[in-house]
Amino acid sequence: MLIIHKEQMRAFEAKFRREFIDRTTRETSKKFPEQIEEMFPAEERENQTRFLVKRGIEKANSYGIEAEADVTRFIDFMFLLSPNFDEASDTEWAREILDEQETSGHLKIQLIELQLPPSP
Repeated sequence: MLIIHKEQMRAFEAKFRREFIDRTTRETSKKFPEQIEEMFPAEERENQTRFLVKRGIEKANSYGIEAEADVTRFIDFMFLLSPNFDEASDTEWAREILDEQETSGHLKIQLIELQLPPSP
């Protein structure tokens, strides 16, 4: 019988989290180069993008959004709408969706997507 100790589980979780952050930072940089260029000076782009990705993961989790695809989409909203779209007065509608306790994380993402303007 295989036994995984708590320390081993924490090590696995940390490894997977780092990999997710690395992958999401790379993907975000490819998806939103113009937004990143406008937001950060050249020498800070990678570190600041990584910081926003980490912050996005924490914020998404705080709203019950935990599936990787949904967390990634939440981070996309941070670049499409604003880094603080969940707190901004002009996107108060998003906060109302995110604060709904009875709604699943996946459904919250879908409801926000329905409010976005169509892509060109």
